[in-house]
Amino acid sequence: AAFKAAQLAYFQVMRSLAHRFLPAFALALDLPENYFAEDFAAPNCTVRLIEYAPQPHDENDLFGFAPHTDGSFITFLPCSRYPGLEVRTKSGEWIRPPTIPGTFVVNTGEMLALYSNDRFVPTPHRVLNRGAQTRHAMPFFFGPNRQRVISCVPTCVSEDNPARYAPSTSAERSAIKDKLNFPHRQKPE
Repeated sequence: AAFKAAQLAYFQVMRSLAHRFLPAFALALDLPENYFAEDFAAPNCTVRLIEYAPQPHDENDLFGFAPHTDGSFITFLPCSRYPGLEVRTKSGEWIRPPTIPGTFVVNTGEMLALYSNDRFVPTPHRVLNRGAQTRHAMPFFFGPNRQRVISCVPTCVSEDNPARYAPSTSAERSAIKDKLNFPHRQKPE
């Protein structure tokens, strides 16, 4: 019961924190600060509890989590005392973000790329646990309501920069990502 209560409290705090970021993204895209309010009135939020066992140093193709981008708008990952998370820079180099106790790594996701017409691109990342300790992670994924139709915002589209994405719901985008990432879980057609 205590674990459930702690997780529910964490979820509520993280959802509130994520909502506080929305005006900053709106302003960065030259939009009114409440632009995203309706799409995130009932957001799609998930906390995932993940355990990464130590991995042998000699197996370069073995990942705790293979390279990917998040389907969310933004993701918050509490810093772990055990390294493992790596992000890919624009030049293609894999680096470990600095570990600052009591902080979060904030990743931009595919939903933000859709809204911003790739002004904000998803952060490619992976996990390689080369340490001797089991690593735990607790990412919080924050996205728009699954039923809202979302599209590129007007300030990110022009004649010279047409929309790269067709309007769709978050649920439709998630279904496409699930098909690509989890083909073994799809029902036969």
